[in-house]
Amino acid sequence: MTVDNQHCLDVLGFFFLLASYGLASAFDSDELISRLVIIARNRQTPEFLRVLELGDKIPGFIQNLILKKQPMEAIRFIFAFEMVYRFPPEAILRDYLTCSKIAARKIRWSSNSIEGLVESLNRRVSDLVAVLKCVEDYKLESIFSPNTLKQQIKDVERQLSMRKTKLPDLDSKSPQPNPREKNRLAPKSAASAPVLPSKSVSATPSITASITASTTGSRVAPPSSTSASPSASVPKTDPPYHGGNKRRQARYQGSDKPPREQHQGGDKRPRIQRLL
Repeated sequence: MTVDNQHCLDVLGFFFLLASYGLASAFDSDELISRLVIIARNRQTPEFLRVLELGDKIPGFIQNLILKKQPMEAIRFIFAFEMVYRFPPEAILRDYLTCSKIAARKIRWSSNSIEGLVESLNRRVSDLVAVLKCVEDYKLESIFSPNTLKQQIKDVERQLSMRKTKLPDLDSKSPQPNPREKNRLAPKSAASAPVLPSKSVSATPSITASITASTTGSRVAPPSSTSASPSASVPKTDPPYHGGNKRRQARYQGSDKPPREQHQGGDKRPRIQRLL
């Protein structure tokens, strides 16, 4: 049988079996006491100790509960077996309240947030309520004033309610970006972005062609489909004609054919007629 808090029902059934059939003598008393610690919160555990005749093990059982940070269970067994003189409840409860403050402070410091503060206050309230219930159940008003404990509970609950009201507003109070800063940092659209002139000659074939045509006076071939690529070169143009006849040179500049082809095409009268 496993011995942990997850198998309390198994341990409880085991002791019911021992008490019903008187089988406690078949087991070691120290082993039985170690298992009774698991079900110490059960109301029937003190009766198991009486039926199983483990009265001589009760002081060690109570001391084990105190060491395991179960002071409320220890006080219950102290009054059940009348051992107040050996284990004073006042010292146990005061030590419990001191440990409660330290535990709540550790929870608050570990998280350093409003959630951690709320958790620590919840822990503090539950511990004060447990002490108040113990005082009222076992008539310990001469040791602890119930009114003082109730006032402490109200004060902590007031702090808890104030902190809980801030929890839904955490998202709304998060820093929002400045609209001006947001507009300044936002990327500009393609329509408003300035168009910078490209340094590549091949990326602007139409501009290059118009500049060349205006300076040379010749007709430039239209850019091919591959001229827009970065690796394409500028279309070549024929060099200007530097012949002796200015009239022929002017006509050549307006035509794609050289002067010889223009003469053969009939732009001037045949040379034979000039001889006649």
